[in-house]
Amino acid sequence: MAMTRCAFPILICQQSTMSYISLSILNKRIEEGKPFSINVEPKVPGFKEKGGVAINFLDKPPQSSDEESNILFHFNPRPPNKIILNSHWQGAWQKEVVLEDDDVQEKLFGRPFELTIKVLSHDEKKGSEFLVFVNETFQTTFLCPADITHTEYIGFSPALRISADIKTFE
Repeated sequence: MAMTRCAFPILICQQSTMSYISLSILNKRIEEGKPFSINVEPKVPGFKEKGGVAINFLDKPPQSSDEESNILFHFNPRPPNKIILNSHWQGAWQKEVVLEDDDVQEKLFGRPFELTIKVLSHDEKKGSEFLVFVNETFQTTFLCPADITHTEYIGFSPALRISADIKTFE
C-alpha cells in the first residue's frame, strides 16, 4: 500500500490508513494542568470492525514508516467492549492498557464523543502521567514513556471525524 508524505506546514493530510491534523495550525497545545479535548464523531453508524478505530498523538510530522514515528498516546476503542491505550516509542509498542466497558459500542461508535486528557506531570526523561476521560467520565491514569506536551499532530482513522473549536476535519 502506497503511503503519502505530507507537505508542511500541514493542516490536514490523509495517508492510506490515517488522516492527520497539526495542532499548531489549530493554535492548540497540550499543557500541564489544562484539559485538552477533541470531539470525535464516527462516520459509520454502528461501526463493528474488530480492530476498532485509532486516535494517535504524535510528537513529529507523520512519517512514511512506523520505525520513524513516535505515537505518544494511542487511543483505540474496539467493539464491542474494549478500549486499548498504548504508546509506540523508539520503534516499539509499550505495555498495552486494556479498559473493558460493556458500553463501548454505544458510547464510542453510536454517537459523537469527547476525548479529553489532563496532564498531571511531564518530563523529558521520565515521560508523562495524564488522566484520560471520555465524555467527561474518568477512564484511567495513563503513564507515557515520552513527554505528551510535545504532541504536534493528531492522527485518526478515516472512519472518524475530528473537531476542535469551530473547525471539523475528515
